[in-house]
Amino acid sequence: MYGLKYASIISDLFFGVLCSLLSLLHYYGIGKYCEKVTGIIGLVCGIIGFILTLIYIIYSGYIFTNDGPGKEYDIYNSPLPTSSFISHYKNSFYSIIKLNKDRAVAEWKDNKYECLYYDKDDEDSFYVKYNDLGKKQYNYHKDFELADSSSEYNTCRIERLSFTPLTGSNEKEQIFNYCKNPLTRSDNKIGSVECKYIYYSGN
Repeated sequence: MYGLKYASIISDLFFGVLCSLLSLLHYYGIGKYCEKVTGIIGLVCGIIGFILTLIYIIYSGYIFTNDGPGKEYDIYNSPLPTSSFISHYKNSFYSIIKLNKDRAVAEWKDNKYECLYYDKDDEDSFYVKYNDLGKKQYNYHKDFELADSSSEYNTCRIERLSFTPLTGSNEKEQIFNYCKNPLTRSDNKIGSVECKYIYYSGN
């Protein structure tokens, strides 16, 4: 990303200055004998700058819609994993768990809370992408921040579930492990409240 950004900006500035100088030569009638050459130079500069800028825009769009904060690619310099599953988010502080519009992360189904966005074949489905970050569930919103203490949102937080049997170095990893192996429960009550959804505010 950074390489393409600076390559396109610097080349556009360089070619822009070069074309401006060539146009000044034409304006003052200097170098009429090589007008075709300078015209070709200007055309080539414009094409190169356009292609670099277009590649940068396309790549930026791809990153914006397919990647998210905290996704790490430099995992091959780390010690080899103990299993065949390689996580791109495991040690990331910046990753953000995907939530629905009400900040729910799991729904009560078949005597267990199943995660809404977990897919065992696609780790990316569990985490937010850059183009999701404008949604209210990932930002300050009074419906969440000023919610009544007895509301379903506050009562049915994932923090109130027991993660004791599960492994994980941090809360996000514990939730991910829970989604891989949801624990069967006798009911969907947390305290005296029946919780159809489990909410998460740790993002």
